[in-house]
Amino acid sequence: MFSDRRHPPATGPTADPAELAEARFLPPRYEPNYAYPLLVLFHGRGGDEHQVVASMPTLSWRKYVALGIRGPEAVVRRGAEVGRGWGPAFARPDRPSALAAA
Repeated sequence: MFSDRRHPPATGPTADPAELAEARFLPPRYEPNYAYPLLVLFHGRGGDEHQVVASMPTLSWRKYVALGIRGPEAVVRRGAEVGRGWGPAFARPDRPSALAAA
């Protein structure tokens, strides 16, 4: 019943950036009557939604459900897309050269 949530459809760098891309994590022994806390995970610049959800087992295999969402902007280095980012509105003011170096 929950296999579609444990194995979301594949998304890649060629997906339409306007569509919402997400990856989900449910515990292997999901119990529908347990009130799981929801973690919404944001990846770093150059990452993607699968990267943050893949790290969930290091936090907990059974106490949380998680949702990783994809940043709306492509991160391009040396002419190739290397991941996604959140755009200038999310840039850290203490690191003004972070976007210029990319």
